[in-house]
Parts: sequence; structure tokens; C-alpha cells
Amino acid sequence: MAKKVRATGWASTRMNETMVQVLLEIERHSASAGAAGQGFRPTSLSLAGLSAATNKSEGTVRRSIKSMAEQGIVSVASVHLPNGGQLENLYCVTPRGGEYLAALRAQGIIEG
Repeated sequence: MAKKVRATGWASTRMNETMVQVLLEIERHSASAGAAGQGFRPTSLSLAGLSAATNKSEGTVRRSIKSMAEQGIVSVASVHLPNGGQLENLYCVTPRGGEYLAALRAQGIIEG
């Protein structure tokens, strides 16, 4: 079973290790998509890519993203072609997600 982490002051937010790994991967991509100091930008990521980066199944990654989106930690936007085909979703760490990561870093739970 995955270990649960909770940042002090975030009583309503509960995340497991997988969710933190996925959030850090989204943060890494969305921070690099924007200019320094401008916060996070939406970035196009595939479930297969997130799955490979975190060494988790696509179903596990999908559930983690759904849970974080429901908690307001990440935003997810689907992208479609004019003919109706779906492309990779756009993911972005929200301000709430950024604050959560900062709290985890301040407590020494994650590095960076």
C-alpha cells in the first residue's frame, strides 16, 4: 500500500506517493514550459509518458490525476482536432498545487 503524505495546514488534502510522483512530473514539465518566474504553464503530456516516468500503470496515473483534479491541485484540459480526434491532455499545476508542493518541500518530505 502506498504511503500517505500530508503537508501541515493542508488537512483536507491527502495524497499518496504515486500522486506526489505524478504531481512532480507535471510540475517539471509545466515549469519548463514557461519562462523563469512566471509560474506554471499548461503542458501536453500523455498517460503513457507519465506512466513511464513514474513507473506506474496508466490506470494508476489516471486515478491519481483524477483525484488531484478533484482537489484542485492540477488542472486538466482535453485537446481535440477539428475532425474530433483527441490529442494528449494539457496538464498544469494550479496555485493550490504549487502551495502544496512548497509545503512538502518546507517540511522536507520532497526535495527540490
